[in-house]
Amino acid sequence: MHFLPWEQVSEAAERAFERHATRIRAAIPDAILEHVGSTSIPGAITKGDMDLQVRVDPERFAAAEAALAKLYPRNTGSTRTESFAAFEEKGQPDVGIQLTAIGGPFDFFHELRDRLRGDVVAFEAYQGLKTLYEGAPMASWRAAKERFFEALLRGTANCTPTVAGGSGERLVEAARRAAEGADPAHDFAHVLRVVSSAGRIAEAEGADREIATTAALLHELFNHPKGHPESHLSGERCSELALALLIDEGWPVARAEAVAYAIRVHPFSLGVVPVTLEGKVVQDADRLDSIGAIGIARCFATTSTMKRPFYDPEDPFCARREPDDKRWGVDHFYRKLLRIPDVLHTATARRLAAERAGFMERFLEQLGSEL
Repeated sequence: MHFLPWEQVSEAAERAFERHATRIRAAIPDAILEHVGSTSIPGAITKGDMDLQVRVDPERFAAAEAALAKLYPRNTGSTRTESFAAFEEKGQPDVGIQLTAIGGPFDFFHELRDRLRGDVVAFEAYQGLKTLYEGAPMASWRAAKERFFEALLRGTANCTPTVAGGSGERLVEAARRAAEGADPAHDFAHVLRVVSSAGRIAEAEGADREIATTAALLHELFNHPKGHPESHLSGERCSELALALLIDEGWPVARAEAVAYAIRVHPFSLGVVPVTLEGKVVQDADRLDSIGAIGIARCFATTSTMKRPFYDPEDPFCARREPDDKRWGVDHFYRKLLRIPDVLHTATARRLAAERAGFMERFLEQLGSEL
């Protein structure tokens, strides 16, 4: 299984959608046509194929199925019911066509698209799932994707992705268990976002993707609570646990140590510049999760956990004083968060950080207008 950046395939996918939509409208004029799947979601990583949902009234389903059967081969590997049928066409790109009866049990593809477009947590969880399945067999990926979508439709989008079989599944389970009960800034959704970013950065920077994403997956195996006197030792303890886990799972010692090193040096509080590219990737991926919309949410979640006020009523934006983020939430922007773009290592991370930091600055401007 191999995934591509959305930017690399989006134009071809949109052209394919328009081409096939024109063809289908001529045969089924009353159908509702939706571009669905990952190529319809900006920023998603994708296999590069284009999915098109054809929605018809239930009483029109049989006629629509017959019309599509004249235009496209059936997808013989897919389910067929009285309200769902799948067709396909191989090409550049490959095209999948899902015919659904409106209101039927399979009439959800457009809803999944809209959810992933609008829910950043679900989107990043899905990105992280894809990153974990890079290079996996297609059958394993399809099974994992179905489990994820079932959970998403049930309203449990922070579901646990599992790598089918082998050590991968146990590593994911270990990471999930370690995050149980964690504060919202360090929960399993955070882990998945860091995995997603690490995979994206590693791909762009030529780093070892497996080492980077595995380190990202395991970087919260151990974490002292915020404010704990030994919180600076969390990375070291986490690194030791990860090394033992990987060796127990049969990883070559050198690769397990490379993962452990990336985990050991990732904490911001250490101020260490990693000597390996994978260490830099993981550090960048973790720091990226501290800024942007997610960063703002994490900042105020931690502020609430620590029972600190959001801002200093006398000087909310530190205009006449030094930032003190042990007292005020907004001070953390000035003490740390807005400085993160300057301490990132990779060009890919710096590019992503610029957009996120700009969003945070606009947030502060809006906040100022409301105070």
